[in-house]
Amino acid sequence: MRRTIALVDWDGTVRRDFTIRSWMKYLHSIGSFSRDVVSDIESQFLLYLEGKIPYEDLAKSSAEIYARSVEGMPVEMLRGAAHAFLESDISNLLDLPVQLLSELRSRNIEPVIVSGAPCEVLTEYKGFLNLRNIFCLQLAIEGSVFNGEVDTNPGISSVKHEIVRQLLLETGTRIALAVGNSSSDEPLFNAADLTVIVGDYIPHVGGKIIRLTDRTAFRQVLMFLDKEEQSNGSSSLGNYR
Repeated sequence: MRRTIALVDWDGTVRRDFTIRSWMKYLHSIGSFSRDVVSDIESQFLLYLEGKIPYEDLAKSSAEIYARSVEGMPVEMLRGAAHAFLESDISNLLDLPVQLLSELRSRNIEPVIVSGAPCEVLTEYKGFLNLRNIFCLQLAIEGSVFNGEVDTNPGISSVKHEIVRQLLLETGTRIALAVGNSSSDEPLFNAADLTVIVGDYIPHVGGKIIRLTDRTAFRQVLMFLDKEEQSNGSSSLGNYR
C-alpha cells in the first residue's frame, strides 16, 4: 500500500524561533543549571544572527552545549520539565503551518517532523498536535540518565539527508511536499513534489515552490495536493539524489 508523507521542519517553520533556545532558558529558570549555560548557548545564537557562523555550526554547537548541560540528569526529570514547558510554549506555534498539519492528515498525508529541536519537547508536541512520526535531537543515555553526548542531531543537513533516504527506501513511500525555512532543509525539498517555504529563504531546488505567506498561498498548497491526489504521480525516489 502506498504511503504518502510530508517532510516538515520545526524551528522557524511550525514554531517561531529556536525551541532549544527557549527550552534552555526555561530549564535555567527552574534551577536545572547555571546562568553560564544560557550565556554559552546565547553566544552561539548571537554569532549566527550576526552572520559569523553558518546554521550548520549553530545546530552542532547548540546541541553539544545542551547535551553537556544535562549530563547526569535523570531522563524522567527532563521529560517532566518538558511537559510543564509545553503549556507556555504553545503560544509560539505559527497558525498557518499548524493548520497545514491538520489539512495534511485529512488528506491521508502523514506529516513527518524532521528537526534539530530537542526530542524531550517534540515528544510532548507529538501528542498535542496528533503527530505520529518525529525525528529530533536525541541525547545519549546511559541507564536512566543523560551521559552528556549527542546521539542523533537532525538539525544537521547531512543527517536530514540520511533520514530522507531511509524513508524513501520504504516500499511505496511518496513525499508529497516538504515544508521548511532554511538551507538545512534542502534535503527535504530535494525529495518532495512540492516545496513550501515559511519565511524569506530562497530554496535551491527545481519544481513547484509556494511561499506560505497568507491564506491565498495556503489555499494554493491545498489545491496542489488535491490535484496531485487525482493523478497517479511518480516515485519520489527517482527524483532524490
